[in-house]
Amino acid sequence: MKKGLSMPLELIVVIAVAVLVLVVVAAMFSGALGSGDRTLKLAKAFDDGCGKLRSVYNCDNDKINKVAINLDSKIDPSDNNIDNIYHLSEICAKKSLAWRTAATTGTLSECALACGCIR
Repeated sequence: MKKGLSMPLELIVVIAVAVLVLVVVAAMFSGALGSGDRTLKLAKAFDDGCGKLRSVYNCDNDKINKVAINLDSKIDPSDNNIDNIYHLSEICAKKSLAWRTAATTGTLSECALACGCIR
């Protein structure tokens, strides 16, 4: 066994671990690891809005942009929303769900369908 090879291999492992730790710390400070909070807020807002759409508005497609959800804090810090009040149409747009349908088709939008509305 040559002792000359053990030192460089150990050094490479230590450097690799140090780089990994630095990457994780940098991700935490940049906010890349903080998106879970946004996802949870978005899910809560969607659930609250869907509950109102079903119970108060009886799954009426035309009322999706009238359903208001009041959250304790902003979904996204970059939002210009001062009062933390969102409409279900905004939440659906953030979830990439279409909330409008053509008035002539009479079908439910993707947003209403995702809320569990069936017609």
